[in-house]
Amino acid sequence: GNVLNMRSDDISGELRREFYMKWVPISEIQRDYLIEDIKEEGREEGREEGRVEGKIEVVRNFLKMGLPVEQVALGAGLSVEEVRGLRQ
Repeated sequence: GNVLNMRSDDISGELRREFYMKWVPISEIQRDYLIEDIKEEGREEGREEGRVEGKIEVVRNFLKMGLPVEQVALGAGLSVEEVRGLRQ
């Protein structure tokens, strides 16, 4: 449907930011804060991806060392199924 008729919770954060940047008049200072918030959100997503990749690497290393799947799952805070899914 028409973006202008959608409720704000019906659209993604990225689309909402794009809408506000184009259609809602804001001061230069507000725009700068919004841009900084967007950058910080991206940095946090990158940090989270790094944590996930690190956990996957550790799980795979423990499995290569021959540790039982159940112990690896317990230590990593994952389910046994998740650990089995990470086997190479």
